[in-house]
Amino acid sequence: MTSDKTPVIIFFWGEIMRRYLKVFTLLLTLVMLGGIFAIAPSQVSASGKKFSDVDLKPSSDGYKAIYWAVDKGVTTGIKNTDKFAPEDACTRAQAVTFIWRLAGKPSPKTGKSAFSDIDSKFKKDRPEMYKAILWATEKKIVAGYSDGTFRPNTKCSRAHIVTFLYRYAGKPGFSNYSKKKSPFTDVEKSIGKDMYPAILWAKDKGVTTGISGTKKFDPKGTCTRKQIVTFLWRYDGKSVAKPTAKPTATATPSPVPNGKDTTPYEEIKLDGVKEHTYTSKDYCYLESDKYVLFLEKGLTLPGDFKVNLDAIVDEIEDQLGISSCPKSFTYYKFGNMWVYDADENGEIPHPWKDWDIGTKIPILLNVDEKGAGYISCADAEYTKLYLWGLISDETWENVPYYKNRPDLRGRCVDYVEIAHEITHTITIRNRTLTTILAEGIATYTEEAVIYALADKYPSIAEAKDAYNWEDDSVPEAVNADNAERIFIDDYNELSPAHRGAEYVYGSYLFKYLHEKVGKDFYRKFVDRLIEDKVANDQYGTYDKKIVTAYADSLKKIAGDDLFTKFGAWCVEKNVLQNVGHWVD
Repeated sequence: MTSDKTPVIIFFWGEIMRRYLKVFTLLLTLVMLGGIFAIAPSQVSASGKKFSDVDLKPSSDGYKAIYWAVDKGVTTGIKNTDKFAPEDACTRAQAVTFIWRLAGKPSPKTGKSAFSDIDSKFKKDRPEMYKAILWATEKKIVAGYSDGTFRPNTKCSRAHIVTFLYRYAGKPGFSNYSKKKSPFTDVEKSIGKDMYPAILWAKDKGVTTGISGTKKFDPKGTCTRKQIVTFLWRYDGKSVAKPTAKPTATATPSPVPNGKDTTPYEEIKLDGVKEHTYTSKDYCYLESDKYVLFLEKGLTLPGDFKVNLDAIVDEIEDQLGISSCPKSFTYYKFGNMWVYDADENGEIPHPWKDWDIGTKIPILLNVDEKGAGYISCADAEYTKLYLWGLISDETWENVPYYKNRPDLRGRCVDYVEIAHEITHTITIRNRTLTTILAEGIATYTEEAVIYALADKYPSIAEAKDAYNWEDDSVPEAVNADNAERIFIDDYNELSPAHRGAEYVYGSYLFKYLHEKVGKDFYRKFVDRLIEDKVANDQYGTYDKKIVTAYADSLKKIAGDDLFTKFGAWCVEKNVLQNVGHWVD
């Protein structure tokens, strides 16, 4: 658990309303005399709530966000006043309470606080905040401090708030964002393990635009109450909340809405015959026992796609001895996640809003319509795939990015890539890993799965034959003397020229473990990590102490001389000896 330097963001507004009251008589007189002046529109929410200190244009994001927050039940303003205090600093307690209310006020699993300053008196005086803090801590949205305190009144920075929101969203695309270049001149990777990807995610998803007129984010700047509600409003898709009717004494609570029940998008079926294809004309979905496919417009699925995907998921579980939906994992509501990029108008599509698919894996099949060069990626929350072999004829002919790449048209469906990315999602759900271990187990498993299924599934066999199984090179040959050092270094300073070394080193390490420990090697490793309480929640960043803990857990299942023997095995098998690089 890290000390808390990571929140969520929202905005509020300034103080002018009383000036209107002072000049009301003058303005009214001018209007009656036929003047061109008009009284400013009332600043109120859909439910009639208005704040005397909120002076913003009704068309502004801040105005909309503040009154959205009121109608959504995120805030009621300052207690026993008609004020919102938009420019006041947002505290840690306020931030988690706003997020907790946005989440629907879920009950924490425990009723007892672990923090010395969140005691029975705090519970009595601020019961909602008490529940919110317990819930947010359980969900790892926030953490306490090393001295056992929570510090509810500590002011949150802008970086804190977006990090809280990022964690609430389930850290979408963590490994991808953690490796991207910062769009802000004042945000570098050293800012924090979660903060850096959180800020990039917030910018990418339209939650923040940074400081107006600059290329800065001002991560250390105090986040105001107005800012945090604005962040939340944007995260929620800039929705317009409807005032909720007060329930009568006999009213029965409505069930939690699930977008699946009212979705306008088609549920598709495939008959298992490869030639019987389906082409998406809009968003659509396909549901299986362990996953749900979410398609964008412009994709063509072969009729045997589901059959092959079902087999791949089952085989991954069998090869590794783990479940795709472990009970220990915390499942976030899929409909609350940001999974698409902004459109040409800057709006972020949210077609699956309110969807809840339980423990199933969301698998997104996407089209890179802007030609941004997106590649497939995965985290614990979902798998996102960009596959040349699924692009429809219409997309090839009408989208410039694809039209300009005729050499890639006609490719078979890359089931190897699919197996790799889904393995990431399944393994991370069971236990987080280091870079070498994460990429290694995905590379090891893709090969094991595809070769195991190729004889029975013709399309998977086609993908196996088309794939280049040649090993990537490594920066230095692996041997008995350096194998452990390389593992501990985790290729954390790997240059682009050697990208791929972590994949091949890790895959051979797991091949060795399979040979020496047995078929259930990975299940034993995960159990060992859980027992040792070893986890890496900051994938994409390097911490030597954490990586060493993983090495120690591996030794407990394979012997203290694991890395010495592995290095000698590499020399004997003539693997990981090809020193080179991708580019000159």
